[in-house]
Amino acid sequence: MGPVQVGTTYRLDSIETLVWLTSQTASNQRLFVANVCFGFFKKGIHDYYTLLEILDILQLYSEYLLKTNGLSRSVAEKIQNCGPFYEGSTSSSIYKKELWSSTSRTWLHSQNTSIQILFINQICEDPAVNSTLTVRLFYLFDLSDSVVRKVMLDCPKIQDVVGGLRLNMAIFNSIAAVSAIGAAALAMLVYYEATILVGSQSILEKVCSKFNVLLCCCFVFGGLDNALFALFIWFKILNEVTGMAEGVQMADASILASDLFHTLWCISYLSFCWIRSESILVNVWPQTHWLIWIFFILSGIAMFGPLLSDAVFLTFKELVFKIGLRSMNTISFILEALSSCLLLLIDALLLFTFTQFVKQLQENLNLEKTQRVLIICQYGLVSSIICVIYSGLGIAKPILYWNDHHGENAFRFKILTSVVSLMVTFTLLFMKLSLFFDSKRTAVTVGIMKPEGKEHSGNGTTLPAKSSQEK
Repeated sequence: MGPVQVGTTYRLDSIETLVWLTSQTASNQRLFVANVCFGFFKKGIHDYYTLLEILDILQLYSEYLLKTNGLSRSVAEKIQNCGPFYEGSTSSSIYKKELWSSTSRTWLHSQNTSIQILFINQICEDPAVNSTLTVRLFYLFDLSDSVVRKVMLDCPKIQDVVGGLRLNMAIFNSIAAVSAIGAAALAMLVYYEATILVGSQSILEKVCSKFNVLLCCCFVFGGLDNALFALFIWFKILNEVTGMAEGVQMADASILASDLFHTLWCISYLSFCWIRSESILVNVWPQTHWLIWIFFILSGIAMFGPLLSDAVFLTFKELVFKIGLRSMNTISFILEALSSCLLLLIDALLLFTFTQFVKQLQENLNLEKTQRVLIICQYGLVSSIICVIYSGLGIAKPILYWNDHHGENAFRFKILTSVVSLMVTFTLLFMKLSLFFDSKRTAVTVGIMKPEGKEHSGNGTTLPAKSSQEK
């Protein structure tokens, strides 16, 4: 077993390493001790031996070799010179001679925050080190100090590499902010609807209607989906630039949570479509509307397929790589295409249903009774057309992703689908707004709104307000 294999297989202070070391020639011992001193070996991914640990390990080697009569003079000198080497090293000497070796990382990890920042700034200001090399150096150093990491991220050279990622992150945060604005607008509309329009329902029943709850869920889930995807990009930047070990796990958790809320948005949209269109579906499909209801349920279940495949991929990465990454991607793409096809079929069905029902309404002379349903049909047509585009993007996703080795198509696709889904949600909000104005107009016409200073009698007429004594 060679020195590199020993150092990467066993801990440097393990009995296996000590036994192997005593069996080697003096030249191999010197080489191994030098590699240990310069921080060539590490405990694990993003887990390094500190300088103090290295010096303790070298002292252990010296004592063990001395006991077994295997400590040569040249090896003893190598061990003794390790500590003084780091003590005599300066930022300038490390930068000139050891910049690209593991020695620079070991030395930097033993320094305080101020020296680490000065060293990082020196790289940022060095014209001989371009943007790509700067990212590689930062990843090599793998510094854990949060202040130093911020200096790394603020380095002008880094912006050339991660500028696109930061732009994408800003776009997703903006979409999330627009979703929050939409949710606030919905809350205001629900408030006015509950307080202005008089009806048999209580205020709580009006506010917590299925219509309102599902539309609110569309805004909230859509906003969380985009906010978490922006967080995923941020952790991706942290990992790529600073080598932050926790960045990988946090990025995985963020993307999985984003997928969860995206799935919940799809479920909320399907549920909203059914509640909005149930009476129309029954009218157009009186004999088979129950089959359509079953189709809605099955489509909702199928929406969880892509989420489950992503959960398996992120949770069992080693197993996935054994099976084959391309095979797992194929399964994931098939599940996503299937769920998108089902959503496409539902929207196509709704488009046809709304079109047929509008034709029936045009033959109905009593427009006063059908105005509310006509509004639902008109906005339903618009939202279904937009969602057809959304479903088409889902079906096209495998083609866009298959040869995407740099993730460029992934971000563009996600931005496009997020914008389209947000358009669908706002279309539903505008439908509710139109229904509110229609209800308000109808209420004024038949006298069921309570004008200021008057009280509603309950039969379409208005009575003078009672005096305080009568009350």
